[in-house]
Amino acid sequence: MSLEKLGYLEPGVRVFQIIANLTTPLADIPLTPVLVGACYKVVSKENFADQATFTFPFEGGLPSLPPGAILNSDSIVLYVTGKAKIYGGNISGGFAAGNKYTELTLPDSSILQTGDKIEIGGSRGSYTIDYVKGDKIYLNETINHTVDNDATVSIFRDYVDCPVKSGFTVNIQESMLDVEELKAQKLFPFVEGSISVSYTALRQDLSGRYKIKNHAELQDMMETCIKNPLGFLASKSISTNSLYLYVTTDDSKEAIQAAASELSYPGIYYLVPILGGKEIANAYSNYAIAKTQPEIGEFMMAMVCPATEIVKEETIA
Repeated sequence: MSLEKLGYLEPGVRVFQIIANLTTPLADIPLTPVLVGACYKVVSKENFADQATFTFPFEGGLPSLPPGAILNSDSIVLYVTGKAKIYGGNISGGFAAGNKYTELTLPDSSILQTGDKIEIGGSRGSYTIDYVKGDKIYLNETINHTVDNDATVSIFRDYVDCPVKSGFTVNIQESMLDVEELKAQKLFPFVEGSISVSYTALRQDLSGRYKIKNHAELQDMMETCIKNPLGFLASKSISTNSLYLYVTTDDSKEAIQAAASELSYPGIYYLVPILGGKEIANAYSNYAIAKTQPEIGEFMMAMVCPATEIVKEETIA
């Protein structure tokens, strides 16, 4: 008897597809970097917290220079801002009432410029120089009273962040700055006034390993501008997790290369030297490979630029 006659049908196959969402949270594994390089103290005219103002003539220590720091004398720039006295003495010939010019006897009358201010002693007023022709000083206003011969005058000039790159000497051994020589420059013929200073110096007070937890700690420790590459890179690398810095007191490639053997501490994953080059790349790569061998069992990666290109600061956006 057939199955059909018994009323039996073969069972059909039913396929059910169920889409389920995974709710298991992924583990947050910190891949902590260690940045390796030298640290620079950077004082700039924008960094008002570290600025100091000096009065001419000046000879003294640089502001905010860390103990033992190695000063880069080529980096020093003086900035003159505000009212500076460029001449103090007597006039010859006096001022005639009703005139707009006088004759001055100066060591070098070419130091005067349009806009300089002449203040006459004895409360005789202040006048602005219009232009200079030979020994004659033409004013932009008429003198309304007579000023006797040999009257005392002072001439002032207003400066707005004017940089001075030459005309001064630096004693590197004592980190002293002598700005007396600035008076020899026609552009900055100071008698008295105020200056601020910018410079960079290789720090010696930071050395070895430091754990940085956040931006505030980093900024308390060092500058994070481009002139301090270690701090700049750290400021771009730090996030919710901490990072390590390994600071060398020498900014040579040899010092960065030698530091590779000093980086074995728990939790380190990325090795990041701030200088590149074939020798440094080989040293850090070999170190990372050695640490990831089965008998050691660490996880480590070296991130090194195989070649270092020198980039001028003005080309950096």
